[in-house]
Amino acid sequence: MKIIFIVLFSIFTIQVHADTVDSVFQKNSPVPMELRVIILTALENNNCSDIQENSLIEISTEIYEDQYDQGKVDTYYTTKFQAYSSVGNMINFTVKSTEWDFNNPNFDKYEILSINSENDGVVKACQ
Repeated sequence: MKIIFIVLFSIFTIQVHADTVDSVFQKNSPVPMELRVIILTALENNNCSDIQENSLIEISTEIYEDQYDQGKVDTYYTTKFQAYSSVGNMINFTVKSTEWDFNNPNFDKYEILSINSENDGVVKACQ
């Protein structure tokens, strides 16, 4: 049941945010589409800053792969974004996320590990 919900939620979210996801992430971004939607939703719902509409863009994404038990590989992403606040200040965001390499319906395949914003040199964690 959880998998069906996740799939339906992802399809609905991709349809709702398709243009926004495409405009935010670089065309060659290594972030999987489903994770892009999760990241974008998390950024839109964070309580760090009031992001000006249509100003969020991906600057870069670094990947780290962690191989463990029997060839499984968890992939970690550190994605940097820039956006403007509602008052016109430039805000930098760093989103750390992961793609877990397992097939267990009790756990989500993707997870946001942290979101930090930096505004005028002040870094704070988002919820």
